[in-house]
Amino acid sequence: MKKFIIAVLTAFSTIVCDGKTVRKVMVTDELLNALAQVESNNDNTKVGKLGELGILQIRECVIHDVNRIYKTNYILEDAKDNTKAKDICRKYLQHWGKHYEKKTGQKATNQVLSKIWNGGPNGPYKKTTYVIANLDCYWLKVKAQLG
Repeated sequence: MKKFIIAVLTAFSTIVCDGKTVRKVMVTDELLNALAQVESNNDNTKVGKLGELGILQIRECVIHDVNRIYKTNYILEDAKDNTKAKDICRKYLQHWGKHYEKKTGQKATNQVLSKIWNGGPNGPYKKTTYVIANLDCYWLKVKAQLG
């Protein structure tokens, strides 16, 4: 019950900025752990076919995106550090999840966030049958890890 309450409070976190309430897209530790399990079986030494690194199989373009958006100084080698890798992933998903919510008016669910992680910022919008099937398959693997 305690985990459920924490998850609910985390999922509906808000920020008050200049008197306006802004909903922040929350990326839970459970989602990050599920993504890590699917991506690498939690192996921080794994290197993918396209040069993806670490438990979350982070690509250099993701590092550049996070650094550009958040004015951080991550390097690709940081993907091998589990804590930094999760921080990079969380930032990436928060940004693009918020973008998704603004564009669609819908909540960025774990399904949407996993499709963003696997398919990039446009993952949830992709229309090709083959790509949709791959993203749906990826989501089912993540969902299975979520329990």
